[in-house]
Amino acid sequence: WQLSASNGVVVATYTEAMAPGDSSVIVLRAIPRDASMRALRNGASVAMVGDQVSGNNRALIETPLALMDIALGITFGSPVVLGDNVACTISVRNTGTLPTSGAIVVSDTVAAGVSIASVSGAGWSVVAGTRFLRAERAASLAPGEVATVNMVLFLVDPQLRELVSSAGVSLAGDGLAANNSAVRRVVVDFRDLGIAMRAQSPFSSGGSASWVVTVTNEGTLPVSGGFGVVDSLPSGRPLISVAGNGWTSSANGSVLTAYHAGVLGPSDSASFLVTVALDNPALQEVGNVAAIAFGGDQVPSNNRAANVGPVIDPGTIVNGNFELGPRTGDGTYNVVVYGGETQVPGWTASGHSIDYVVGFSPAKDSLCSIDLNGNQPGGIYQTIRTTIGRRYQVAFWMSANTTIGAIKTMDVSAAGQTSSFVFDGTGMAPGARWERHVVEFTAIATETRVEFVSTSLDSRPCGPLLDLVSVQPL
Repeated sequence: WQLSASNGVVVATYTEAMAPGDSSVIVLRAIPRDASMRALRNGASVAMVGDQVSGNNRALIETPLALMDIALGITFGSPVVLGDNVACTISVRNTGTLPTSGAIVVSDTVAAGVSIASVSGAGWSVVAGTRFLRAERAASLAPGEVATVNMVLFLVDPQLRELVSSAGVSLAGDGLAANNSAVRRVVVDFRDLGIAMRAQSPFSSGGSASWVVTVTNEGTLPVSGGFGVVDSLPSGRPLISVAGNGWTSSANGSVLTAYHAGVLGPSDSASFLVTVALDNPALQEVGNVAAIAFGGDQVPSNNRAANVGPVIDPGTIVNGNFELGPRTGDGTYNVVVYGGETQVPGWTASGHSIDYVVGFSPAKDSLCSIDLNGNQPGGIYQTIRTTIGRRYQVAFWMSANTTIGAIKTMDVSAAGQTSSFVFDGTGMAPGARWERHVVEFTAIATETRVEFVSTSLDSRPCGPLLDLVSVQPL
């Protein structure tokens, strides 16, 4: 034979005669270099001038490769709940065709906030710390055989939202390293109730103070078996009422305990309204503090809520900057309030409708203002206590929603007196400029209705803007 080889192709030429029945052998030796190979395959062909039977001129052989290979996997038991023990199994499987020889070594590190409670595994010698383990096995693994290391993990961090385990295995002579490591992630379920409190309306001396207390399931698991709220009411303020679907309550002095016996699913909430009397004219502010009473709560950081607000003296405007109102979330938007509705605390809408404006156009004060044209021209009013014969000054700021039209007009009325105002918003963006105006009136009754009405009579939205209303006795 004359032999040559190039780029994996061997060419062999036989120059001698070959008698019928004779044979000649070529021996090729190949070394597998690719660790992922599981079989060696070789194909050959023969050619001879004058060969009259070509059907037997090709041959192909595939021979399985004998190798050692182990693969690692990680599984968690179910469910995975914060504060509970969680089973974690590390499995080592012989995926090769030869029995293993030599020590098999497994190492594993668990995430921060997780501690290793215990480790076990037949045939393994284990050294374990709080978050790390090393397990060594001297016995051989037959092809297809699996050996497991079993851990019990304790989830201790209340902020843990994902359980992560990262493990690796090593064996001298392993033919494939790509399957020698694994990372397993799983979502951690948790129980968490959060509480929020907001004032139902501004507080008026001689009247009452009301708060809406809302408990929300901010966890991933349903809360069953009931939950409660302990509300520390303003000291010395008589409790008027507690109302809320599914709630029962009892009071001991200034401490109110409210209990809800129902199931609260993830993202669901339950609210109750608590009202106390403000019978002390010397009060300048009043506050309320409430806390969750639920033994299974695992995130204590949101278990307390408080609200403190000023007590408004009768005869002054309540919520004159319109910061209390029907907000539906963050961002910029308008909320339509129709005539007769009282979604803006302290105020009542009149006419067709108004827009409660949240950040859509710049307010004069803080974030919110009123567009006196909702879907069509409307108005807004508030009734205040007044002394007959005394003069009062109404101050307010006016601008224009120039999205449609630039010239905006409004009337301001109180005690039978009406004043008209015009704002020219030509060339400006909505709410880009504000003008302050004042009107005066003499009270003719013990209660006076102060009203602002759009007179932009084009039956369209986008009217005069109103903000920062105040009334002062002169």
